[in-house]
Amino acid sequence: MTSLAEKPLDIKPLHVNQGCPENSSCSKEQAARYKQFESVVKMKKVEGLKNVLGNIGAPITGWSLTDTPDNSSTIFDSECPRHRVADHRVYVSEIFLSKAKIPSSYIPNYIYTFSSTNQKPIKIMAPYRTLPQVFIGDTAVIMMDTDGVYYNYLINRDDSKISIDFKKYPYFEILDSECSSELSKLFKEDNSHGIYEYYICKKVWNEKTKKYQDILYGRGC
Repeated sequence: MTSLAEKPLDIKPLHVNQGCPENSSCSKEQAARYKQFESVVKMKKVEGLKNVLGNIGAPITGWSLTDTPDNSSTIFDSECPRHRVADHRVYVSEIFLSKAKIPSSYIPNYIYTFSSTNQKPIKIMAPYRTLPQVFIGDTAVIMMDTDGVYYNYLINRDDSKISIDFKKYPYFEILDSECSSELSKLFKEDNSHGIYEYYICKKVWNEKTKKYQDILYGRGC
């Protein structure tokens, strides 16, 4: 007699295209990118990372107004009730940011701040619902996690290109801040689609200037 524990488990993949995130619309091409990226990140080999970043890039979340993905984007339902209204559907979109052209349907998520060199308002592309733990000049350092492997996205405001390292950066508490009119104006200009319901302002440490700087970021709900 065979016990239940001895029976082979019928384990089904979480997605028809193995490698794609669960509950997403995602192509075979995207699935291959996810598997390649995750494999190299988990090995923590810097040279391999450079090759992958130069070839396929790194995943970054933003938005889309269509639920029809192409071969270079992954689409999720937004968790925000206001994004699920029939005449104002908004979806979370994830692409691999690289030297290739950004899909026309992709709407980037930005963090707004002031340049460390001339104090003019600038914006830096960032994955939605992430914050920089620190700035290095005008480069945002954002901690990421893949199955318990922690690493950093370094995103420069000039070209929005992502590089990755595994360094431990100095920790400084992120502080509450009042929102400046300059950053608020820049944010509102970009929010023409009404994706964000409100915005929040904080102060994040800049390791190069050795002082805090203001940031502003939007929230869909």
